[in-house]
Parts: sequence; C-alpha cells; structure tokens
Amino acid sequence: LGRARELAWPDDDEAARAAAVGDRWAQMALNAPLLNANPARVRPRGGAPTLPAAADEDRGRALWHDYCAGCHGAGGRGDGEAAAWLHPRPPDLTVREFNPERLADVLFNGVLGTSMPAWRDRSSADLAALATVVRGFSQPPEEASTPPDVLELGKRVYAGRCVECHGENGAGDGFAAGQLPVAPTDFRDQRASVAENVRVLTTGVEGTSMAPWTDRLDRSELTAVAAYVREFFREAPQ
Repeated sequence: LGRARELAWPDDDEAARAAAVGDRWAQMALNAPLLNANPARVRPRGGAPTLPAAADEDRGRALWHDYCAGCHGAGGRGDGEAAAWLHPRPPDLTVREFNPERLADVLFNGVLGTSMPAWRDRSSADLAALATVVRGFSQPPEEASTPPDVLELGKRVYAGRCVECHGENGAGDGFAAGQLPVAPTDFRDQRASVAENVRVLTTGVEGTSMAPWTDRLDRSELTAVAAYVREFFREAPQ
C-alpha cells in the first residue's frame, strides 16, 4: 500500500529497534523525531479536530477513488483489491452508522492495530469530504422496535459477557481493553445493524480479540445482545 512502516507500527518498530542494537544509523532512523513525524503514522485516539459541516462531495469521491477504494472497495463494502490481505479486514461501511466524532478521529489518527493509517497530511476540508462519502455509504436497514424483555436479556448478557472489554457504557474501555492489540468497539460512536452484530458474534472478527460466541450464547442471547449494544449509540458527540 506504500505505507508499510506506518501500517506496521508499533509492533514492528519495537522489533526493528531490538534488531538494530549496536547500529547507530538504524537507531537514528527509528528514533529521530523529525524522521518519524510522518502524517500517516497511527496515533492513539483523541485530539482530532472537528471537521467542517459543509463538504465537497465530488472532491470526497475523487479522494475515495484514489486513496480508499483499494482497501474499502468502491462502494464501501470492505471488498477492495487489498482487503483479502488485511487482518482485520476493512469493515462493511454500508451496514454501519458513524457519528462525526468517530469519523474525524479515524481519519486523523488512523486505527491502532489495523491497516488503517492516519491522513493528517490532508486538509480539514478533504477529511470532511471523505467523511461525507463514508456517511453516504451507510444503508442500514430500518430496525423494528426491540421488545423490552429482549433488551433486558441483552443487558444481562452484556453485563456478564461483554463489559470486561467494551466497558459498562459501551465506550470500549473495559478493564481488559488495554491488553488487546485492537481496541474494542466503542458502541457510542458507531452502530451496526442487528444482523451485522449477530454475524460478528457468530463468526468473530479475524485479526482482533473478538472471538465467536456461539459456544457460550444461544441464539436468543446472541440476538438480544446484538440489539442491546445499539442502545449505546450517540448520533452526535456529547
């Protein structure tokens, strides 16, 4: 993809430093701040600017074609030509909704532990244009109202099975989250369809710590918690 080092950070940086002991030139290349200020280098979440509300959608589509479709696919379904080589694969954006805060963060910081680099070399206008394209891909089905008893079951399943990684309030900040190579989903800033949540619970997510739950939850529990986690979503940041 042309950004091998940025995509491999931080694990491969640590391995490279260990292999370069005694080689001061290699150590300089790995440690010099100026050489390591690449705007594609992934950072932890936080500090992303608020993107402009108005955006040039035509500009966004051109940027998407040139820089994003190779992994995410022309229609945002995670089926780009490079997708098969990525672990985890790019998500299907058509079955997910994202609030503006999440899109700004992903575009500005990238996503640690995945192949999603940062795009800080792009202007706020360009990032806003890309965010508009991503929102345009979202085609989640209209979900039927979930009965209270199903939500209550989902709440119990979540409390017993999911809190340690995803956190009590769905923020992806459970007590085990810091030990995982890819941060757990923050359900407050993105929402997948019930069907997509059931698929993830059934198959897991290759390349992450999200394992299948079919050996521990029955179908009613899977469906209930798939619906319940959608309740955490905030359309706008607070």
